[in-house]
Amino acid sequence: WFADLDPIRQRALVDLGFNLGIAGVLAFTKALAAMHRGDYLVAANELQDSRWFTQVGTRGPRICSMVRTGTEAP
Repeated sequence: WFADLDPIRQRALVDLGFNLGIAGVLAFTKALAAMHRGDYLVAANELQDSRWFTQVGTRGPRICSMVRTGTEAP
């Protein structure tokens, strides 16, 4: 399903993978399930409601915005 995502959301997941590694990304089971079904608001909220979000500074809000909107975050 990754290939079916738009390029911005793909880039958000790749950024997560770079930051957390594949095992870290796979730990976001609820966020990934929401993305898989196209529920990007829930996916972004799941990412935002995590320890990762509080630890990565400006990267967290940027990635969540990319997932939520499908547009490049400032």
